[in-house]
Amino acid sequence: MTEEQERRDREAYLQAVLEHASDIVTILDAEATIRWGSPSITRLLGYRLEEVIGQPMAAFIHPDDLPAVAGAMERIVGEPGRVGTVLSRFRHKDGSWRQLESVGRYLPDTPGIQGVLVNARDATDRLEMEARNERSRQRFEIVANATNDVVWEWDIPGKKSWWSEGITRVFGWRPEELERDQDWADRIHPDDLVRANGTLQEAVERGGMRWKAEYRFRRADGRYAVVLDQAWSIVRAADGRALRMIGAMTDLTERREAERLLAESREQLRQATKMEAMGRLAGGIAHDFNNILTSLLGHTDLALAQGGEDEALQEDLQEIHAAGLRAAGLTQQLLAFSRKQVLEPRVVDLNEVVSAVHRMLARVIGEDIELVIRLAPDLVRTMADPGQVEQVLVNLAINARDAMPDGGRLVIETANVSPGPETDGAGRRFVLLSVGDTGHGMEEETQARIFEPFFTTKGVGKGTGLGLAMVYGVVQQSGGEIRVESAPGQGTTFRIFLPEAEAQAAEEAPGPAAAATPVGGTETILVVEDEAPVRELVRRQLARLGYRVLVADNGEEALRVAEAHPGPVELLLTDVVMPGMGGTKVVARLASTRPAMRVIYMSGYAGTGAVQEEVMQRGHLFIAKPFTPDQLARRVREALEA
Repeated sequence: MTEEQERRDREAYLQAVLEHASDIVTILDAEATIRWGSPSITRLLGYRLEEVIGQPMAAFIHPDDLPAVAGAMERIVGEPGRVGTVLSRFRHKDGSWRQLESVGRYLPDTPGIQGVLVNARDATDRLEMEARNERSRQRFEIVANATNDVVWEWDIPGKKSWWSEGITRVFGWRPEELERDQDWADRIHPDDLVRANGTLQEAVERGGMRWKAEYRFRRADGRYAVVLDQAWSIVRAADGRALRMIGAMTDLTERREAERLLAESREQLRQATKMEAMGRLAGGIAHDFNNILTSLLGHTDLALAQGGEDEALQEDLQEIHAAGLRAAGLTQQLLAFSRKQVLEPRVVDLNEVVSAVHRMLARVIGEDIELVIRLAPDLVRTMADPGQVEQVLVNLAINARDAMPDGGRLVIETANVSPGPETDGAGRRFVLLSVGDTGHGMEEETQARIFEPFFTTKGVGKGTGLGLAMVYGVVQQSGGEIRVESAPGQGTTFRIFLPEAEAQAAEEAPGPAAAATPVGGTETILVVEDEAPVRELVRRQLARLGYRVLVADNGEEALRVAEAHPGPVELLLTDVVMPGMGGTKVVARLASTRPAMRVIYMSGYAGTGAVQEEVMQRGHLFIAKPFTPDQLARRVREALEA
């Protein structure tokens, strides 16, 4: 092949390359006039070659881009051989603008060129796609930063992550502090790391498109938040490799805490409902049983009072009487738990109550247990039944003794609770009575049941399970609250909060009344009792003391008897709970016709709070069933001489 033939072949090859190249190739002179152009100009920009050759390139450049193009030309021409690049908009023949990425070099000494050789590539579609992607990314970040959740993006191969501004707003971290995937793992609670990271790796490796895990995530302040972390999507390569994950982290701390509190409230409501149901049952049983015990003890007292030479019979009667008293004690505990007993509260100083029962408590707990008494010197007074408070202390001391079989310490303290969480709606303070031991303590399951009647952890024959039930009932009925703090091996402390007595009540608090001498009289007494054995027993006991006794077996009958009696009725002795018309209604009906008549309520079951109000606020007296003849005689004289 001749040299001429080789030259023509090379020119043909070059011409073919230029005609089919996707890029535009042009040659400009030093003044940026187009001297030559490749056929791709027609294909990419719509111009015939003769329409552009000989024209200044500036005629086709967007006016806003002319300074950049002129600057690039100046640098290229000023330094031959130097490569220069510029991005500019070139007008298409149809009037639209195309983005061209141009690379140029000034070659003045190169044969066939002797000017600026420019290679331009149409980047319009790519740049528009990049712009769309950028706009999409900006919108994504705007939405991600505005949401309440923490949005994240994880570049898996690069082990890099992006976090929305929520990471700062919700957890206190700056986004740059969590750029590496390890930064995220370092903030997961150690106990949750294996589970959270394990499920994430499973999602990455198994080919799924979602991932979800709940774990504890450390805030910037060191506290842990409960979060729900989940991947919305997992972007994968054609071979299945996970490339990118996008997801969000939701702070569930408040929700989980609310759910916990709701569960506790439901459990407390369930427990309260159960306790209330057991209380109603216990109160009903105690009411009927106290009527039986009143008759049993009363007739036993009458039999003992009659005497006799049969010593064996007398001993049997005394045993019956003692057993009846023990049974009466159990019913009183049932009533205390059910909050159906009638308390006789007065303004008291708990320091005085504790001091009065101090010696008895020392005998109860034994010598191997140290008794420590700490009394607040400025203790405010409270409204309570001092006898019931003493019983509360005794029951708690007995429980403490049983919890310390090898000895220990029992600490009883009083204190004023300053206004705060324990202050009631009226702004009053509470008086704290604390009883703590160093015994074996209790687990949570036992603590949840200790106030239930008949629940006990003691052996058979060592307890009835009513002691703490009685304590609970007395505190609740006194308007207070009881709390228990205990743990196995760490002892137990009961804290009783009783409201401070109102100032006026504290100033007017009467001292304890002197016991009346159990003597009889000649006054007329109307006895209203629906239980025939009790009614007959009371009639006999009062008649033996010289009183004139009228009887009625219900409220309606009492009104008829009172209306038919021509003389005065000095005293009404009425049961509280009766079918039809109860005792308080009988008193209300008779008050208008016999205003001077004294009133004594008798019952083993208070029924409702109205009875308590009637007894305490209207100055009436109360005698609890079962009662002895001596107790009845004293109460009757107390009422008649008031």
